[in-house]
Amino acid sequence: CGLSTAAPARPEPAVDSPQSMVEREALKLALQQPVLAGPMFDTVEATEYRHPVHVAVRTAIAAAGGAVSATGGAVWIEKVRDSCDDLAAAALVGELAVEPLRIDGEADPRYVSITMARVQFGSVTARIQELKSRIQRINPVNNKDEYFAAFGELLSLEQHARALREQAAGGL
Repeated sequence: CGLSTAAPARPEPAVDSPQSMVEREALKLALQQPVLAGPMFDTVEATEYRHPVHVAVRTAIAAAGGAVSATGGAVWIEKVRDSCDDLAAAALVGELAVEPLRIDGEADPRYVSITMARVQFGSVTARIQELKSRIQRINPVNNKDEYFAAFGELLSLEQHARALREQAAGGL
């Protein structure tokens, strides 16, 4: 679970930014409630996380077999921690394993779904901005194919963002 990934260089969100807080919540769900969170959590790749130490913890969860393979408890936490080759990520695993979830009452599948949609929404929004910037630099006359391919990708991403926004708002 090293910090070097092939993801494009994006500005790292501040630790207390909404994106970082929702990433922490997703990781807490996978560590504390793997049976509940596993199926939805495991489908969201590490590339959707923006904070490097969160990427490292997400990668460690995958290396430990994914949340769906876990039953929870200290053995699961140790397995994830042992999958970290980064000290900051290993320390964060211990922290997230005991940090309370940001929900009153018990977490349920709806809460997991909303949290995972919010993780993805931040990433998709960043990709939309990068793509819009790239499209502005393409000459549509000289590079028609590249322009239309990028524009098609933008429309697809914007549709995905709308679906995630609805899911994040609690509509399944």
